[in-house]
Amino acid sequence: MSNRINEDINYMKYLMGYEKGRVISEQRAVASKKLFLVEQAIPETVEEIKAFQDYMDTIGPWVYNETDGKYYKLNKGTGYGTFGKNTQAAWRAYGTQYTQFLEGGTDVQIDPKTGKLVVAQTGIGTNNYVDPSITITKSVNNNVTSWIVEGFAFFPAGQTKSTVSEYVMKAIKEKIFSDPLLKSPKAGTYVKVTSGSIRGGASNSDGAPAEISFPSNDYKKFTTLTPAISATNKTAYNSNKKYAQNRATNFWNYLVSNLPTNSNGGSVQVSHKATVKTEGYIVDTGGVTDSNSKRNWDTNPIPGQQVYFKFAIQLLPGKEPIKSESVGCVWKSLVSFSYTTGDHSCDMAAFDIYANGILLGTIDLGNGNLLVNGTAKYSSSSIDGTELTATEADTLGGPVSGTLKITGKDLAQEIVDKSLTGEVIISAIGKDEAFYKTRKFDCLSGCSTHSDIPLIKATNSKGNIVFDARPSSTTKMPRCGATKGQYTSKCENWVLAKFNPCGTSAADGTLSKEITKGK
Repeated sequence: MSNRINEDINYMKYLMGYEKGRVISEQRAVASKKLFLVEQAIPETVEEIKAFQDYMDTIGPWVYNETDGKYYKLNKGTGYGTFGKNTQAAWRAYGTQYTQFLEGGTDVQIDPKTGKLVVAQTGIGTNNYVDPSITITKSVNNNVTSWIVEGFAFFPAGQTKSTVSEYVMKAIKEKIFSDPLLKSPKAGTYVKVTSGSIRGGASNSDGAPAEISFPSNDYKKFTTLTPAISATNKTAYNSNKKYAQNRATNFWNYLVSNLPTNSNGGSVQVSHKATVKTEGYIVDTGGVTDSNSKRNWDTNPIPGQQVYFKFAIQLLPGKEPIKSESVGCVWKSLVSFSYTTGDHSCDMAAFDIYANGILLGTIDLGNGNLLVNGTAKYSSSSIDGTELTATEADTLGGPVSGTLKITGKDLAQEIVDKSLTGEVIISAIGKDEAFYKTRKFDCLSGCSTHSDIPLIKATNSKGNIVFDARPSSTTKMPRCGATKGQYTSKCENWVLAKFNPCGTSAADGTLSKEITKGK
């Protein structure tokens, strides 16, 4: 054992630049050629760094003292919680071993007999939350069926994205697809997450004041505390608070990236309308981490290193977009606006058209006397990266349309980059009086763009019609843009359509037909 420790010390000495017989500059040159860098995520938070330093102390002396040339254990001394020179050298030598220790060695593993999660435990009493608790509840409200997935999991340091997360996701999948309706949804409907709430936790170690406590052995019932933040504990508070928030955010990101797939190949999706809240709290664990030998599970039964989650899922129409695939579907796609006979008869019906807030061009849908008899000219136009095709009305109130084709791949990329999940949001802004006055319109009483809603059709690059409807709402786009008269309000941006550009039909491509005021 002593030989092994001596070998390790010599290796660390070498990594740090203390190879006997060489000056420091030579040592660094040798190290730069021979240094073995561990391909593992470097500890970032104070809590993660301390956990690794505690681990090194269990191996033997590892902190080099330049004064006497000897190695010592850190024992929570100077540099505790700092990723300094000694800790960096130790990480290079032991990072892989430590990571394996965290991700499935003696620390976390799956019992081959029971299939349960097993975590090495320290402290007084028993941690009853080693195995995650997950439930799913079905409810019906206003003829809408929802399933609430709720759970709680203990995350040992370094486990947010590894063994525990994988285990939790497997359990979530089993719960969701235990319901036949979710396992095999009807054609045209999809299992979607519509809302979520994630609470991450960190222990109140290192003097960080706690924000919540759990008076009983129930992770759902906590008491809010008022943390007494001071100059001496502010650093620890901020660090642990960030760690708790990151644990919640990282778990949600992991959940979204690893949503389960059912036996039919359909995956759970996150709705584009989903509302998600992530928050982090410092938990009263008696002032120590969950891995500390002084951790008392009898007095503080709920782990500090925790994630509590609760999210709702529903069966909804419309396949959600995948951002990485959307550019190919947007490039060379078409967006058409039209009025059919009887929709309206008005000359002032020109709109600037936007996709995810990016201007595509102007479509003039006027079909009144001035345009039909040629007194005024149509004024539809495109921009660089789009092409315009327009049909002019030849009778009063006759059919009129305009289509913009996205021909620029860079423009398609820009549109997708502005999206959240790869969706396309089509909006329109009515032209103001100045636009009409330049085209021989009589604006003595004011010229305003009217409020009749056009038909909208979107066709992707594969030729699939992914939206084909007249948007509906109890509120129409108001007439606007005049400098005098009744309709002097400024023309605003109105969202008219939202769709998945990679849909195979309007049935699964349409995400929303509601008219709402844009930003």
